[in-house]
Amino acid sequence: MNRLFVSICSVLVSLVSLTGCSTPHYALRPAPSVTSHIERIERMDFIKVSGHSADVMASMDVFNILDKRYLLAFINVSNISNAKIEISYDSLDIACRPSSAGKKLAPFEPETLITRLAKERASQESSRNWGTVFLALSAAHHDSGSSTDITKVDRTVENRNADTQSQSSQASKALRFLDESLLRRDKVETATETGGCVLFPFVKADFYKLHVRIGGETFEFDFQLRSY
Repeated sequence: MNRLFVSICSVLVSLVSLTGCSTPHYALRPAPSVTSHIERIERMDFIKVSGHSADVMASMDVFNILDKRYLLAFINVSNISNAKIEISYDSLDIACRPSSAGKKLAPFEPETLITRLAKERASQESSRNWGTVFLALSAAHHDSGSSTDITKVDRTVENRNADTQSQSSQASKALRFLDESLLRRDKVETATETGGCVLFPFVKADFYKLHVRIGGETFEFDFQLRSY
């Protein structure tokens, strides 16, 4: 597997997990079939499926990004055919089981997704700044009816701003790495490989079947939901 892709996966796992927290905590466990097997790479379990045109490895999990849950799929494609093959984000979809859990999930278009997430991050940052002002004013009163302690206001704002800047920096890094790692459209030459990430909306289901369509073939990867 491409070392750069493994590095990207590791960084994404570390950074994206910092941007939000929801309960209960969900995770996906690979459920390989008789035609696939699991490979453990950099603390991540990838399911590998071989076809006529490509060897495809996939891992998928639930991530909290800006306090919302998403399904994030990691894909690595190796071209084993004699012709160029193409892969794009819309070559993927997810079927939920049981079917009552919902219809097939389509991936987010990368540019639209990043634009929306950037706006959400900016909105959250603005809300935190207003929260800092109100908290500082509240902390500035020693007791009911007393005058405002300007020194205490300044100190509270300074401390809260430092925390806010740290959170903002983490979220900004996460979005930048996500943007750089998202799969758009790629052409894979013979005996070469490519990889990337694809983001889906989260719908709670017992099982998920990830479909990857490449070179006239459909590769399938099964995952089971776990809650902690």
